[in-house]
Amino acid sequence: MARIIRGHWSVESGHWYRDACWGEDKCRVRNRNIACALALIRTTLLALVKRAGRKSLPEVFEDVADDLDLAIGWLKNRNL
Repeated sequence: MARIIRGHWSVESGHWYRDACWGEDKCRVRNRNIACALALIRTTLLALVKRAGRKSLPEVFEDVADDLDLAIGWLKNRNL
């Protein structure tokens, strides 16, 4: 039972992170397909940031806002 509970909360931490960084719970999209697509995009972006060795998503937002080529470089780099 404890393993099931821990498993649930490990998934929930990903949801919390997306909500804290992107305000996912405030999104008013009512179409399930669009909502799922947006969640997938957010999760993929988080994975890219982690694979690039970055820890703080707010810092990444600031860095990318200053230099869009940084994010484009991550997308082009297949070795990440």
